[in-house]
Amino acid sequence: MLFSPVGSTDPIRDDFDGPMLHIVRYYKPKKVYLFFTAEMAKRDYKDNIYEWTLQQLDPAMQIGKIYHEDITDPQIMDKFDKYYPKDIEKIYKENPDCQIIVNVTSGTAQMMTSIRIFAAQADFPIKLIAVDTPAKKSNHSKPVDDNYDKLLSWENNFDNEIDNADVVCRCKEIKHDNIKKAIIKSIIEKYIEVYDYKGALMALQQAPGFFSRQLGTILQGADYRLHLEHNKAQISFNNTNVEYKDVYPVQASDCRDIFEYILHLQKLGEREYLLEFAQGFSPLLFRLSYSFLKKILKVPIDEYIRIDKKHVKHYDEVKLPDKYKTELIKEFHIINYKTPLNTANLLPIIAYEAVQQKKFDGYEKINRLRKFEESVRNIAAHEISAISKETFKRDAETTWEKIITDFKSLYQIIFHGTVDWDSYDAMNEKIMQYLRL
Repeated sequence: MLFSPVGSTDPIRDDFDGPMLHIVRYYKPKKVYLFFTAEMAKRDYKDNIYEWTLQQLDPAMQIGKIYHEDITDPQIMDKFDKYYPKDIEKIYKENPDCQIIVNVTSGTAQMMTSIRIFAAQADFPIKLIAVDTPAKKSNHSKPVDDNYDKLLSWENNFDNEIDNADVVCRCKEIKHDNIKKAIIKSIIEKYIEVYDYKGALMALQQAPGFFSRQLGTILQGADYRLHLEHNKAQISFNNTNVEYKDVYPVQASDCRDIFEYILHLQKLGEREYLLEFAQGFSPLLFRLSYSFLKKILKVPIDEYIRIDKKHVKHYDEVKLPDKYKTELIKEFHIINYKTPLNTANLLPIIAYEAVQQKKFDGYEKINRLRKFEESVRNIAAHEISAISKETFKRDAETTWEKIITDFKSLYQIIFHGTVDWDSYDAMNEKIMQYLRL
């Protein structure tokens, strides 16, 4: 879409395109919006010279006319500063996702300045086009006036001679920095750096037109990932050029969920959301303990449990081997088969098998994490507001960083292989690439 003030060099002057016509000739916009001051409106009413000329170039050209006949002195900027933002914003809203190009050569210097100021502050991208005179210098030829002959001017227009080697495009794009884009871009970058993808999305909504349409989708995917909604994240990523497999280093669901949960807790720790970190500790430790029992100690634990109507796991009194019942009685004196399965009642069986199989490394980590769990759970149970790093370290007798290190080490023992624990940073770099488009 072209927005073009109309000036005294439009539509044709001295046998060459005026700026408005020349931009249309080479940029071929679907629609042209012409901005008229009082003087230019009078000329348009008289002989329709602007629309007629554009339609000689392209009969299918859509043309909108914007009259501001209260502008009788185009040397004063105040009214342009008032009208340009409203008019151009209306065009953008009526043509969502369109590229707005603006003629900054036609009209007075005050008109050109006003457009440039608005383009630097707009909520959407505006491409500014200037047009050189045919002689590449100031145009001192007779301006278009009330005696303009549209038929003769069109016939004598050298720019119509497309086979003439001397006829060249005189348009040039004016580089300019949009202040709002720079501010929003900086805000989004700061949110991404601290893994706050929801905040980045909210900032993006302030000026979505400046950035790739896929940026919002990939930010949404990153937020789904952070909140462990992996199926939704997969759909989001696969709707961009950043596919799911490029973001998730672990894709097998049995270990992916645990891997991603560890990273989730790590991000909570890095953002100092330590109450949420404390609340998320137990589910992760249970999943790792259960996996250690199955994969490393080779205990067919699934055969010894029952799942109730609420999908909660319990020991099955009939199926649980006597040797494990003995270990549980040693620890708890009595086995309550109504108690949900948790790390505490898995640990006696883990300890027994670890001794029998001499696999102490993983057991020692689980045991240490279990002791931390008791302290961390107490913090989470008694706090209703944020927990400081100092409070966490004092009450848990460790730091969240050391806990995450133990979780990662335990994961490696259970699932083997190497994994990219920095995959969020790699994902962020992919997001940043979209931000730079």
